[in-house]
Amino acid sequence: MIHAKVPKSRAQDNILRLKQKNLIAKGFEIIRIGEDVLIPLNEDTPAMPEGMETVDVEGKARKERVYPMKHSGSFDVIGKIAIVKVKSVEKAKQISDSIMTTNRGIDTVYYGGKLSGSERVRSLFLLGGVDNPVTIHRENGLRFRVDVSKAYFSPRLATERKILSEGVRDRERILDLFAGVGPFSITVASRSKCSIDAVDINQEAVRLMSENIALNRMKGTITPVCADAADFLGETKTKYDRIIMNLPMKSPDYLDIAAVHLKSGGIINLYVISDIENLTLTMERARALGLSLVGKRIVHGYSKDKNLYSLELRKE
Repeated sequence: MIHAKVPKSRAQDNILRLKQKNLIAKGFEIIRIGEDVLIPLNEDTPAMPEGMETVDVEGKARKERVYPMKHSGSFDVIGKIAIVKVKSVEKAKQISDSIMTTNRGIDTVYYGGKLSGSERVRSLFLLGGVDNPVTIHRENGLRFRVDVSKAYFSPRLATERKILSEGVRDRERILDLFAGVGPFSITVASRSKCSIDAVDINQEAVRLMSENIALNRMKGTITPVCADAADFLGETKTKYDRIIMNLPMKSPDYLDIAAVHLKSGGIINLYVISDIENLTLTMERARALGLSLVGKRIVHGYSKDKNLYSLELRKE
């Protein structure tokens, strides 16, 4: 039977995408094999959405149900931790109970509040399991130590990190402006002989990034820097081949100063949460700075009228 094969960290988003299109075969289990999740598809399923591949799975390979279908998309899985992000605390508790009974790899379930402050720290409330915010998260063959109480990490960007890394060439000089615990930088450096300055204002995130660099084999080099992005850009004299800007609510605010530090022909990978109207304004602003749009895609939905967009901008 044909299944969609997706990374475990992206399972919730992809289940929701396929469910909305009515492409998931009824009566069959969603299963996990290693670090992948396999989603059973209807026989008449068309070409796969971006970021998914298909595999043919025999019936005997259907080992375990790992995600409660009625709650798909309502929580993130980071290593052995699930973070529930719904408005109703009562519903969050129901989801937590379901996770703890159906996901044998989850030890801890937190109710996650909104990110706050420049260091992007999320308030947490224990819903189920042991109160341990530290875990090892695996994606794309890499390992990341994450403390969800002290540093932001999104498992929903695993495919995006892989896509970006595949476009990087050897010997690129790269700036990762809002690097967090290092997932973009480490994914890129694991594939290419590049040099990366990885900047974040959160001291705990930078400490974890240093640990994660040591955890993984890399072809390139990463220099962790604890600094405010604007201060770093105001002081550095370096010109970069690529600048990664993953601070979706505020990334466009840094476009002006980032463009100054981009080489001619260089690329800015900009991530922004926006509706269509404001996205158009962001692209117009980029053009005024001498940046041409060479790629645009929706990474995932955010709200009724907003999405997380990936914009690839080249300096003229």
